[in-house]
Amino acid sequence: MYERHDPFAQALHQVVRENLATFYAAIEEGWQTGLPQFVRAEFAGYLDCSVMQRGFAHLACEDCGLPRLVAFTCAGRGFCPTCLGRRMNQTTHNLLAHVLPAQPLRQWATGAAKPRGAGAGRVGPSELALRLACAFGV
Repeated sequence: MYERHDPFAQALHQVVRENLATFYAAIEEGWQTGLPQFVRAEFAGYLDCSVMQRGFAHLACEDCGLPRLVAFTCAGRGFCPTCLGRRMNQTTHNLLAHVLPAQPLRQWATGAAKPRGAGAGRVGPSELALRLACAFGV
């Protein structure tokens, strides 16, 4: 079931909204090098994301006909949690539906302590064989 979130209730939205003008002023005064235009556009898009006053669509549920107002999103790729969460969900759906085979999968991860001393950073053939044997249970 669709549940509309209120961007004004999010802590990140509040911090950006309340401090963006101060941040821009500090940049202009030489605190840091200038911001690229795409960063400014990302901030502006984030502040407008899911805000009803910036635009919305009037939709109805196909099953029950219940009307809904759905606010437009920024579709940003920077730091908007709403849009990034939706993008992650879409990517997962695409992987499961079109890329990965329809069979059980096992995820493998391997790691090792940072080598120290002489020869640090090199993995010899015997150590590699040991890691593979442990990973595959041979």
